[in-house]
Amino acid sequence: MTKHEYVIGRFRLQPGRGLLADGAPVPIGSKALDILSMLVAAEGGVVSKDELMERVWPGMVVEEHNIQVHVSALRKALGRDGDWIRTVPRLGYRFVGPVTAARTTGATLPRPLSRLFGREDDVATIRQLFDRARLVTLVGPGGIGKTRLGIEIGRMMGERYREGVIFADLSALQDASQVAPLVAAALGIELKGVALPAERLARQLKPLELLLLLDNCEHVVEAVAPLAELILAEAPSMSLLATSREPLACTGEQVYRLPLLPVPAEPVRSAREALAAPAVALLVDRLRAADQRFELSDATAEAAGAICRRLDGLPLAIEMVGALVPGLGLAAVAARLEESFRLPHNVTRTAPPRHRSLEATLDWSYALLSPLERTVLRRLAVFPGHFSLEAAEAVIADETLPRARCGDELAGLVRKSLVSIDPDATRSPYRLLETIRSYAVEKLEAAGELTVLRARHARYLAEVLGRAMREFETTADTIGFDRYGGLLDDLRAALRWSFGPDGDVELGLAIVGRSRLLWALPNLRREGRCQAEEAAARLRPETPDSIAAYVWMAVGALTGGSSFERSIVALRTAAELFGRLNDRDERGTALAWLGQMLALSGQPEAAAEVLTEARVLLDGTARKRRLGDCALGFGLLHTATGSWAKARRECEAAVAWYREADSPRQVVAALHDLTDAIWAEGELVRAIETEREVLDLARRDRSAIS
Repeated sequence: MTKHEYVIGRFRLQPGRGLLADGAPVPIGSKALDILSMLVAAEGGVVSKDELMERVWPGMVVEEHNIQVHVSALRKALGRDGDWIRTVPRLGYRFVGPVTAARTTGATLPRPLSRLFGREDDVATIRQLFDRARLVTLVGPGGIGKTRLGIEIGRMMGERYREGVIFADLSALQDASQVAPLVAAALGIELKGVALPAERLARQLKPLELLLLLDNCEHVVEAVAPLAELILAEAPSMSLLATSREPLACTGEQVYRLPLLPVPAEPVRSAREALAAPAVALLVDRLRAADQRFELSDATAEAAGAICRRLDGLPLAIEMVGALVPGLGLAAVAARLEESFRLPHNVTRTAPPRHRSLEATLDWSYALLSPLERTVLRRLAVFPGHFSLEAAEAVIADETLPRARCGDELAGLVRKSLVSIDPDATRSPYRLLETIRSYAVEKLEAAGELTVLRARHARYLAEVLGRAMREFETTADTIGFDRYGGLLDDLRAALRWSFGPDGDVELGLAIVGRSRLLWALPNLRREGRCQAEEAAARLRPETPDSIAAYVWMAVGALTGGSSFERSIVALRTAAELFGRLNDRDERGTALAWLGQMLALSGQPEAAAEVLTEARVLLDGTARKRRLGDCALGFGLLHTATGSWAKARRECEAAVAWYREADSPRQVVAALHDLTDAIWAEGELVRAIETEREVLDLARRDRSAIS
């Protein structure tokens, strides 16, 4: 049963224990203390003499004079405030002084059932926030650990406050009007029948010095915010710590967005390295809770790291997925998550209902959204990774969702912790956590919009890649890769859909043809070659030449390092198709690349023929990279025939064209061939200097390595 104390002006009444004045004991007898406690507990009502005698002297016959003696002693003890005890003729007594009920000093925090991992820096930062603010709100998506961290902060900070810490869980509320009564109940204050409960509660709290932890505010935030402002205004010695999926947005609030648990970088080489990441430490702790014999080994460390990365370091997701490991093993769970992400449905029976599965906690958040917010969230699931506002507007807007509304709704979802934002990212700052995206995909499918949105996403990507192809002609490699390199996840997703059962094959072919430059990024050529070959296998006689030509160009460009024969066939086909289209620049480029492959494969006569035509076609073009491609082709041709002086001149010309185009990747390739020519001419020192230039350039610019 809750024990109460009462603050009465400068006095503190502790029923059954004593009366304090400014912290010092007031000498009154036990009977006087009982009388005062009854009067104060009556909240201004009249307490009859019979009630006093029955409660203070139970089972005894006493004279009314005894009550008068003790009341007189109380008035004397209260000094100048003695008139707070009023005599009501023929009825009894009533107490009219300012009374505030408070719990006994100490904490009412729930007992945590698990350890806290990786939150040391968060704890330190939040405690510092309380040095300059009295209201701090912990904000983050469901399952990130806001409540657990809030309890830890309360436990550590309770000693700062005379009345300690009071915990008020708002999650069960369905009516925002019940916020003030619930908080009052947690504080031991009765508000029944009060017309303005929030205002009354705030006034009652005025003399208290405590930390109030308001947990799970998001669904009643419209009532919590004004109550918090009232408490801050009326109770100068109180502080508030709130947890919510969105800020309270009230005066005096300091918002702390709780980060995800750090995950290990890829690849993980040892168990020790994996366990240094708090996400893995949490996973292992849950596995040991199920089986004390479990030990993470070097062999299973990468699987543990992969699980945590796939789950974005979200604590609840890690705990839920961890429950699958004993039956399947780390490697099998990691593989399943990678192949097809599905929200776990296992139950933690002692958790709050909204946290008993990932789906339940997301249902909780989804139910709080407006219909338009739900539409935006589920449609954003079509983006597999980061995306920009421009991309969101282009893909998710339609007649039911005006483009002009997308930005506002997206900002609202960020505020409610359902969309993550990287404030340092300039191009594509938004993304959905994988757990949220998986949930939103299910909602998108249930709404019958999945195929439509995937088609829109693929069409948008095709448009962007077309723009990228044009910009790469006049943009530095580093700028181009920085601007478009982040599209790889979108590219893969769009191709999976396009070549899938509900996809658009022709759209997929167009995407492949326009994406070849992205596959020039480090370590991506093999994947790009596979995508290009799959696209070529899907070409049909009815495929438009304008699409087929670029697919064959992609095949030729990406297979050159593995099969000269395949590259030559592809580039001949591309050149023929561009000829039909009367596209001089593209045919000239295809022939320039074809000449390089022919020269490298030992066919100098054929190389000379196509390179001569390429130079004619490209004469006067403003596309410097293409002029460099043609010059490099001639350089390789003269290298193959041993004409070293000519080879050197052409390679030097290629280097100059590529430098002017600001393409370090192609400069490196041309410098390699230039080194061979210089070496063959006997200028060994110059050849070494040129190769050193290659190494320096590669160190300075990642795009120079292909």
